[in-house]
Amino acid sequence: MHLITKIQLFAKVKQALSQKLYGDSKITSMDGSDRQSQDSWLLLSTWLQRIGHTKIRSVSLGWIILAGFVFGIMTMTGLLSYSGSAPINLIYLLLVYGPLQWLLMVLALLSVSLQGKGLAVTRWLSGQKFLQTFPAFFYRWLLFWLNQWLSLSFLLGSLAAFLLLLVSQDLAFGWSTTIAFAPEHITDVLHILSTPWASWWPQATISPELVSGTQFFRLQGVQGNYDATLFGQWWTFILAFILTYNLLPRGLLLLLSQLMMITRVNALLYQDAEVFQLIDDLKPVVVETGSHRDAHYQTASEPKTRVSHGGYEPDAALLLWGLSAEDLKHLHLYERCQKAIQLTDHLDVSTQTKFTLMVPGWEPPIAELTDLLERFPAASVQLLLMPLGQQLDEADIASWQMFSDSLQQIERLSVWSDEEPVS
Repeated sequence: MHLITKIQLFAKVKQALSQKLYGDSKITSMDGSDRQSQDSWLLLSTWLQRIGHTKIRSVSLGWIILAGFVFGIMTMTGLLSYSGSAPINLIYLLLVYGPLQWLLMVLALLSVSLQGKGLAVTRWLSGQKFLQTFPAFFYRWLLFWLNQWLSLSFLLGSLAAFLLLLVSQDLAFGWSTTIAFAPEHITDVLHILSTPWASWWPQATISPELVSGTQFFRLQGVQGNYDATLFGQWWTFILAFILTYNLLPRGLLLLLSQLMMITRVNALLYQDAEVFQLIDDLKPVVVETGSHRDAHYQTASEPKTRVSHGGYEPDAALLLWGLSAEDLKHLHLYERCQKAIQLTDHLDVSTQTKFTLMVPGWEPPIAELTDLLERFPAASVQLLLMPLGQQLDEADIASWQMFSDSLQQIERLSVWSDEEPVS
C-alpha cells in the first residue's frame, strides 16, 4: 500500500470513528474471513468498505506534483522572457534558483526541528481540518514531505521549460547590477560555485572573458561592441548550477522525508488509542505494526498498568513534561511544582530513583518521551496525567495506558483529581 494511501486511510478511519459512522458496533459488518487478515492497513481498508464510509476531503499527491510542475514552467518562462532590447539578467535568475531556494529549504527544516508547533505557517496549516486528524509528531513531517514533492516538481517544471526554450529560442544571457561590482569579483564567485562540476564538465565553467564580455547596462542595452555569441554560452553554467544547488539538495531532502514518513505512518497505528483499539477489536491477536517497540505492547483489553485517581507520591522527585509550573498555578500543589524539574536530554537522574512524572493527559505520548524515560532504566516512575480543565476521555487514558505498558520504568499510572487527597 502506497504511503499517501495509508495517510488518507488513517484520516478516513479517524473521521468514521469521530462521527460514529459504523453504527452501534465497530465489527458488526466484518465477517470472519475479513478479520483473519494480518495486515492492519488492509484490515482498516476492508472495515471502511464494509461500513460504506464516504470519502474524506484529503490531500492528493498527484495534484500537488502537477501544481508544482505547472508553477515551475510558468516561473522559468517568465524569467526567460525578454523583448530583445536587453539580455536576460543572469543575476536575477541565479538568485531565484539559488539563495531563494536555499532559504526555503532552511525554513522547511526549521519547521520540523523547532520545539513546539514550529514556524507560523506550520501552526496555521496545523489548524486545517485534514491535518487536525493527525498527532503533532506526524503532521509536521507530513507538511515537510509534501513540501519536498511540491518543490521538486516545481524544479522539474522549471528545467523542462528551460530546456524547451533553449532549443526553440535564441536566448541571450548577460549580467547587470546597480551596485558597481567589478567583473573579476563576479568571476571569482562563479569559479567557486563551479567547483563541484569543474573537473567533469569543464564546458559548464565560466571564463573571465565571458563575464566581462556579457556585462550590459540598462540604458545602453545591447548596443555597443559586444560579441553576440558570448551571450548564448551561459546556458551550461545555469543548467549545472540548478542541478547541483537545487535538484541535488531537494532530492536528498525528499529522501529524508520519505524515510521519516515511512516510520511515522506505521507508528500511527499504535500511537493513536482509538485506531489501536479498533484494530484490536477487528483482529483477535496482538497488533503487529512493524515497529521495534511492538513487542512491548499487549492488547488493550489486558493492560499491565492499572489506572488510579489521586495525586503525587510525597517522597518522589517531581518531573514535568509538556507542562510548566505556570500551567499548574490553580492547583494546591503549585508551591511544590515550582521546584519541579523539566524532563530533558540534559537532566541528571543518577541521584534519584523514584519519580513522579506529570504530563498533559489530553496529548498522546510520543517517541521523544520514550527516549527520555529509557535513559534511566532502574528508576521507578509514577505517571500522573493532568487534565488542567480539559476532561480526559477514555481514549486519552487508553493511549497513556498503552504507553505505560511499553516501559518497565512506569510502575503506576494515575489521573490527577482535585477532589481526592494527595497521597
